[in-house]
Amino acid sequence: MNFLLLASVLFAPQAASAQSPKFEVASIRPVKTCDPGGGPASGQFKSGPPPSAVPTVSPDRLIRCGPVSMLITMAYLSPSAKGTQANPASRLLPNVPIDGGPDWVRSDSYMIIAKSDRPLTRDVMEGPMLQELLTDRFKLKIHRASKMGPAYALTVEKGRPKLRQSTCTPPAFGPGAAPLPPGTTPCPLGGPVRKGTMLALDRYALTLSEFCIFLPMDRPVIDRTGIQGVFDFHIDFAPDDTSPFFQSRLQALPDTGASDPSGGPSIFTALREQLGLKLDPVQAPREFLMIDSIECPSAN
Repeated sequence: MNFLLLASVLFAPQAASAQSPKFEVASIRPVKTCDPGGGPASGQFKSGPPPSAVPTVSPDRLIRCGPVSMLITMAYLSPSAKGTQANPASRLLPNVPIDGGPDWVRSDSYMIIAKSDRPLTRDVMEGPMLQELLTDRFKLKIHRASKMGPAYALTVEKGRPKLRQSTCTPPAFGPGAAPLPPGTTPCPLGGPVRKGTMLALDRYALTLSEFCIFLPMDRPVIDRTGIQGVFDFHIDFAPDDTSPFFQSRLQALPDTGASDPSGGPSIFTALREQLGLKLDPVQAPREFLMIDSIECPSAN
C-alpha cells in the first residue's frame, strides 16, 4: 500500500450517525505525568486521588493518559480510528504531525476514564468513540491537509532482502473475539527490549507497509520495496535523534542485558545489515492534522 493510499485509509472521515455508540460517562482530569503504559504515574494527579487500579482496556471501559495531541492521534490516526479490529502487533501510531492549537495541547497531560453502557471492542472505544469525546468535552474541530515534506523511502539494499516469512497468526481480541483455529500458532506480542544502550525490536505478521508504520522515525517512512507478503522482523540497534520514539522507550524500559561495547549500530545500519533494507531520504506528500479550534475540557 503506498503512502497516499494508506493516508486516505487512515484519514477516512467518520460518518455521523445517531446510532454511533458514545460513552455513557467520562472523567477527564489533568495529571502531571503519565506512566509508559498510558496510566497516571503514582501520586501525579494535580488534584484529587488517582483512580482505582483498573486495566487500561476492559469490555466497557477505556482509560488513556497523555497529552491531548497524543489522544487526537490515537482517535483519528490509529487502526482503531476506523472502528475495526486490527492486528495487535500493528497498533503503533503513524508519524503524522498535528499542527495548530495552543501549546498546552502538546505539553499538558490528561487522564481519561470513560465507560460505555455495554461491552464494546477496544477499536470502537479508542477510535470513533474517543473522537466523539474529544469533540464534546474539548470542543475539538479538526481537518486534514497535505503538503510536501521530508520522508524516508524503505527500499531493498543491493542483493536480496533478509526477510523471514511469518508463520504465526495475530490473535483476535475484545469481547466476543473468536479463538484461533486449532493448530494455529498465535503471534507473540513482540515489542522493544532494552539491552544496555541498544534495543532489540521484534514485530510479527506485518506487511512491509505495516512495518513502515512501526518505524516511528523523525519523518514518515514509505514502503517502496515492492515486496508482497507477511513477515516477522527482528533488529538490534542503538536509538539516536533520528528515532526519538525509540530513544524515549530506551529510557523507560528496564535494562535486560549488556549491549554492544561499540555502542551498537544505528537503525539505518541495522536495517541494511540485518534485514537487507535501507532508508533513503526523499521528498513526499505528508499528511497532517490541523486543529481549527480546541478548548480546555469541560468539568466532569
